[in-house]
Amino acid sequence: MFEKASEALIYQLKKREIVVDEDVEIYQFGIKVLMLKTVHYASMLLVGLLFGMLPETILFLIVYAAIRAYAGGYHADTRGVCYLLSWITILSVLLIARFCPAGAVAVVTAALTLSAFPVIYKWAPVENSAKPLDDAECTHYRKRARRILVAISACALLAGLVFNSRFGLVAAECLGLEALMMLLGLWKNGR
Repeated sequence: MFEKASEALIYQLKKREIVVDEDVEIYQFGIKVLMLKTVHYASMLLVGLLFGMLPETILFLIVYAAIRAYAGGYHADTRGVCYLLSWITILSVLLIARFCPAGAVAVVTAALTLSAFPVIYKWAPVENSAKPLDDAECTHYRKRARRILVAISACALLAGLVFNSRFGLVAAECLGLEALMMLLGLWKNGR
């Protein structure tokens, strides 16, 4: 489906002389990835809408992407496994946020944040075989990951402990999930 759609779009771009023959594969790959990501995020937003938790879903997507981009961690070997893990992840995050008793939100938020913080702070970034990092990149990513970690942790603790908010819990779940992905990435890398 995506293959045919990207081919049709490339055909139109070539016809209008926007894309030259030697760049076709690059554009085709980019368009295909864009289409896959669009379906991926749209389906997650739909789940959030169906659960009546669209703001929490949007928060999860933003916060998790922010820390994940710099801290790294486990990456699935195939798109299908990635998609399945993403679904399990979003469903788990939303179900925990929805069904966590109001009296436990602060405790769970604090526990997740405080247990994830040292893992992310110490090990970020965790590379994967598809994206090895040189020393300069490691230094850059580590600094960014730590700044983002501090900001998310402060917001999660403030929202969770002071306001007893599900938003703080979702942010803490992002940190807990990222710490888990980093540990799995370290294990997969043999470290």
